[in-house]
Amino acid sequence: MMTLQNTIISFRNPELTFLFKVFPFFASEIFYIGVIALGYWLALNASVFWKLGFLIPFSTVINGILKNVFLLERPDVSLHLIHVVDKSSGFPSGDVYVVTVLWGLFSYYFKSRLLRFLGVLIILCIMISRVYLGVHTVDQVFGGLFFGVVTVFVAISPQGEKLFHEWLTGKTITYWLLCGFVFVLYMLVSIEVQPLIIGLGGILISYGLSISYAKNYINSKMRCNLISAVLGMSSLLLVNKAFPKIHFEQIALVDGFFLVKYIIIGLIIFAFIPVISLKNKMFSRLVKQD
Repeated sequence: MMTLQNTIISFRNPELTFLFKVFPFFASEIFYIGVIALGYWLALNASVFWKLGFLIPFSTVINGILKNVFLLERPDVSLHLIHVVDKSSGFPSGDVYVVTVLWGLFSYYFKSRLLRFLGVLIILCIMISRVYLGVHTVDQVFGGLFFGVVTVFVAISPQGEKLFHEWLTGKTITYWLLCGFVFVLYMLVSIEVQPLIIGLGGILISYGLSISYAKNYINSKMRCNLISAVLGMSSLLLVNKAFPKIHFEQIALVDGFFLVKYIIIGLIIFAFIPVISLKNKMFSRLVKQD
């Protein structure tokens, strides 16, 4: 593993460094929120993006638990080409874990060879970039890949599909118990709670509150128009500007704002825009009938 890591690092040059510094964007908060929001509003198979709306934040919390259990350090700071803002331990790689969940679900549900090729390419590039940039070892990125694949298999298993179906039919007690369990577990194994976890809690709270809207929206087979999508993205940008950005220092009382911020973001994605879209479609049909 060390030989492979040293080999990857030996290829460092300004051009490759610039390229590999781009890839973390494909595992960033902005990217995930944008993809899930636009996919949920515009894609024909909105249920895939609805599932990702749960799996992405949930997997991030699971990754936090795993990091605090294994407590395996990142490579020495002298090897870092980028600043590690979250100050977390290295195993497993969170970027690789979550990006594997995203592209794993895309590959399973959309059955597109091009999409599968693109997904594998992006996952590999992010794995290599984390080692190249000196913030993870080879075993840490493979750990992220492993747990990401496991999460995908659980999500698409008959039990996983049954769970998502139960939530859409109003049986949400398992949702709240599952979320409550992982957050309690995170607090038990963590030395300190990061503000990021509060934000993830906000997303998962708003997701649970929006399940009844998701049921109506997904079953209607209606999708929002471009105007609604632009309104939604503008609303998300406005919320992001109005509230402070996530930081990774010790948690403070003011960080409760992150809970409110991400609850609003989740409600915009899974409730506000779908409700507007459904009402617009119903209004258009009434006008045509008249």
